[in-house]
Order: sequence, then structure tokens, then C-alpha cells
Amino acid sequence: MIVNGSLDEEQQRKEIVSAFDKNMFVEAGAGAGKTTLIVSRIIGQLGAGYNPGEIVVITFTKAAAEELRVRISEKLAEKSKTDPVYKEALDHLDEMNISTIHSFCNVLLKEQAMQLGLPTDIKMLDDTEHEEIKRKLFRDYIKTLNKSDWDNLEKEADENSERWKVRASLYEVYSHLSELPKSVQVTCPKDPDLIKKIEKEIVEVAEDLEEELIAQANGLCVRDIYTLEDLLEEEKICSTSVNAFIKEYRKPEGEDRVYGLINVLRNDVLFKGSNLAKKEYNNTSPKEENECLKKTTQGIKAKINMLPDPDSGEDYKKTIKKALKKDIYYGTIVKYAQEAAGYYRKNKPKDRLSNDELLELTKDLI
Repeated sequence: MIVNGSLDEEQQRKEIVSAFDKNMFVEAGAGAGKTTLIVSRIIGQLGAGYNPGEIVVITFTKAAAEELRVRISEKLAEKSKTDPVYKEALDHLDEMNISTIHSFCNVLLKEQAMQLGLPTDIKMLDDTEHEEIKRKLFRDYIKTLNKSDWDNLEKEADENSERWKVRASLYEVYSHLSELPKSVQVTCPKDPDLIKKIEKEIVEVAEDLEEELIAQANGLCVRDIYTLEDLLEEEKICSTSVNAFIKEYRKPEGEDRVYGLINVLRNDVLFKGSNLAKKEYNNTSPKEENECLKKTTQGIKAKINMLPDPDSGEDYKKTIKKALKKDIYYGTIVKYAQEAAGYYRKNKPKDRLSNDELLELTKDLI
């Protein structure tokens, strides 16, 4: 048992049951006697003149709360035979709050219901009742959606998704969002033009890399390099990655070119770094030139690395488009789920609270 490391266990136990002017944190394994110490500390407080209504005992379960109440009552009954202080405490034991955290919060909210704008007959919902209310209000919200809303959802869903699957996904997200405190904001960017924007950015970075490759090659080569075709002739500095980039870059404009560039730019496009003859080239190691090439593609490479690897046997373009489309779809799902969660908060019974709602309102009260 750990309370105060400078005391032995017997001294620690004595301090727990008699030192009422300080907070205690008791850490001990199962069967060490924590419950017995809690009962002894409470009995000590009552014997010292504390009013039962000033003591709050919080447990995890209703069964544990009831066990504590019985054990405290039995101790008081025993001591009240010889001491009127304990007899007085026993007569007012029902004023002591011995309960779970949710029951305690329920008492506080009922006492301060008017301050919070709540009815006085608040009822705690069990999990089954809470789920029934959530499902009913979700069905009511679904009825408010029109055909264009569903068309929007189904358009961005996977091509094999039926309406019931879309609805199931929507309910799953709604169920989580409706449990979150109002202070928590969930955002999920939804951009129908996301794919086009990424394709455009890839082309822009590729154009910058073309210029950089030519500029840095001129720092390596004795002869002037004006085009990528000139660079291809310099076999001693053209690595596999440089050759692959030039091959994709020279393709006609279109999706094949864009997604070919994405695949190449997943890795660094660098010059060869060894065995350069000084008579033909200005440097023996193009370290500085390669650093410049890395900086040119650094930003887009970080974004590309967040995209999935090509599926086995599937075109890389399809793999990426499928992933990006899924991101957009999830964004749409979150948007409608947030609306559904707002509908739930607005229309749920004011006198019926789930455990999480109970805790949130008590936090606001305190």
C-alpha cells in the first residue's frame, strides 16, 4: 500500500483513518483492505463530529455502494451503543451520499435543475433506452432528407454501395457524434474538386522539377543542357529515377501522364552520385544538386506518401482515385451525421439523460 513512502505500512494505515486535514491517494492491489480503510476513515470522521451530509462516497457500481452503506451502518450501530455521537450519525446516515458517480451527478442536477433550465423530474436512461431514442430520432432526421441529398450521398459512395449501406455508415458516425460534448467540434474536409486539385499540383511540381533538373545538370556537365532530351544523353548522371521521370513527363497531357508522375514522385528523383569523370563533368559527387532536387519535390512527396500503394493487379490510377473518392465520401457522411447529431440534441427528451449527458451537464454546473 502506497500513501507516504517515508512511513511503514502500519503508520500509513493509521494516517489514512485519522488525518482528516489532507487529501489521500491510496494505491494498493486487490484484497489489500482499501474498502475497510475507507469505512474506518468515514467512521473516524463521523466520530470527530463531521455531519453525514458533508461526506460523499463515490463507487464504480451500485453493488459496491450498497456494500459500503451496509458496512458503515453496521459499524455505527456497534459504536452507537456506547457513544451518542455515533448514535446521532446513524440516525442521519441517509443524508450521506454513497453512490455511483452517475447517481451523484443526478442528485446535483435535480437540486440545480432550475439553474440549468432542466425539468425537476430528470430520469437516467439505461443503454437500451438511450439507443432506442437515438434510433428513433435518426429515423426522424432521415425523413427530412430529400432526393437530392440521397443522390449526393450515393454519387460519392462506392459504386457498389446500396442505399441501406450508406444509411448504415451515416448512422455509425451519427451515433458517435451524438455522444460527444457540445464543446467538441469535428471537422472533415469535403472537397469535390480534390482529385482535380491534386492532379494540377502534380503537373506544376513536375514542371518545376523539369527546370531544376536542367539547371542542376548544367552545374554538373561541361556542355550546356537546354532540354530533357539533352539530359538523356548524359548517361553517367541520368539515374533510373531521372529516366523514369523524363519518360512520364514526355507523355501527352492526360490522366496517364499525371498518375505516372505520381508513381515516379513517390521516391526521390536524383542524379547518379559516383564515377563521374572530371574531364567530362565538373563534380565527382552531385550532392548539392541532388539536395536542390529533393527540395523541389519535398512538399508534394509528403502528400503522395499519404496515398495508398497500388493494389495488386489494379491500375495505380484506379487505386488512388478510389482512395481520394472515399475521402470525399467520408467528408459528406460526416457533414450529414453532424446535422443528424444536431437534430438529436434539439429533439431528444429534456427530462431523459444518458450517462455521458449527465456527466457533461454536471461538469458545466460545477
